Amino acid sequence: MLNNMIKIRMINKSLYTFLLIPLFFSCGVNKESGPRLEVTILQPRVDPTTAQALLLKGQKFVYESKTIGADKDSYKWEVDNQVIGTSLLTDSISYDTEGVKQARFSVSNVAFDAYAEIEVLIVKYMAFFDDLTLSDNSYWVGDATDGSSTTFTTGNVVLPNTSPKVDGDNSDDFYNFGYSNISESSATDYEKYGAYLRVPSGSNYGLARMKQSDPTMNLIFDTELYPVSISIANSPLVVTAAETLFENGDTYILEIRGINSANEQTKELASFTLITGGAESTTAVNKWTKLDLDTLGKVKGLNFTINCTKKDEDTGALDLEAKFCLDNLLLVESEQNFNPN
Repeated sequence: MLNNMIKIRMINKSLYTFLLIPLFFSCGVNKESGPRLEVTILQPRVDPTTAQALLLKGQKFVYESKTIGADKDSYKWEVDNQVIGTSLLTDSISYDTEGVKQARFSVSNVAFDAYAEIEVLIVKYMAFFDDLTLSDNSYWVGDATDGSSTTFTTGNVVLPNTSPKVDGDNSDDFYNFGYSNISESSATDYEKYGAYLRVPSGSNYGLARMKQSDPTMNLIFDTELYPVSISIANSPLVVTAAETLFENGDTYILEIRGINSANEQTKELASFTLITGGAESTTAVNKWTKLDLDTLGKVKGLNFTINCTKKDEDTGALDLEAKFCLDNLLLVESEQNFNPN
């Protein structure tokens, strides 16, 4: 079978298109004789760090397909080798069981076959933020301005929020979690509420902020769950501060631990170094990075802590903000039949 190249691009913020273009290495082969296949995933979200489709239990898988040079009746959409549809029009399907499935879109003609595959992760709990309404280049960090507490829900995950406090010299920004879709570095609130990305996200993502004097916070679930993974990115405000404050060897690290049924933090942790100070310059991660959480086991919540070398020696308070961005927090009810790798 001929080798194929699959290109993935994002269109209209959250739509992902898979282009299948056969590559020909033999001399004298007509490049137009191979079928072309284009599949656009309308729903669910496709994780740009893994190219996996992230589907909530009960959520419809919706796509659009186009072909060029393929036999009229050759198109097939299969999931785990079961034919789901044979039409280029959307034949949506949903699943009520967590797990991992392999979706395959294929066409052929008399000479060649072409196909595209994508792994589909089906979970009940997923903080992915695209189900929250925002206008372009905007954010939400609370409805009040008095430092009051509330919650919001994304993908069946309930997240706490403490609103900003406007009180003269005692004013403060939000704490815990918020969300944003600011993608332009020229936007007014980019530093405070954007994500530090070389390639803009174009979709919603989460914001997290802790107290500099005590840079730790908990996220408690409604039931015990198995964390799978989370995507992490830097806050522009933190990066700007680190570029001024950091010296050779300084680090800014996010640590994530589980909270067990006894309300104790797990010994196991997942950590990720977001910013590193060098001899000549400071290096900051500028893309979404997936962090595996499966070693934490079954827990009732997660603890997030910022560990930074730039802090007051007496009080432990950080010299810069305790902030990061998050996306695609995946949580499952059972590890059975679920292997994201």
